[in-house]
Amino acid sequence: MEAAVTQIKDWPHVYKAFRDNRSCNGESVVEVWSAYSEVIATLLADHWDDVGELSGLVSAHPDFKAFVIKHLEDETIPENVLSAIRQHAAHECRPGLEWLCKELAAATK
Repeated sequence: MEAAVTQIKDWPHVYKAFRDNRSCNGESVVEVWSAYSEVIATLLADHWDDVGELSGLVSAHPDFKAFVIKHLEDETIPENVLSAIRQHAAHECRPGLEWLCKELAAATK
């Protein structure tokens, strides 16, 4: 399962994996949990332009928002990645997404 998670490249597929594998979302398997955390952090740090896709998904599915936020609090994410997410949220937040940027930034501290 860890290898499948690391192949995820966009928010719709993160959501699909979350939805399809709710009973095995990685909480009990450290490697799978860390793989989700890495994918989520990488999408936010390196593909910030796609934050609108994330916004639509977390608006429609609050449980998915909680999943994303919880993964950003994973201590295995390198500080430079968390810092990049905070910088994006602080300086590149799209109008109307301030609520999401604030939550993402807070989760990375």
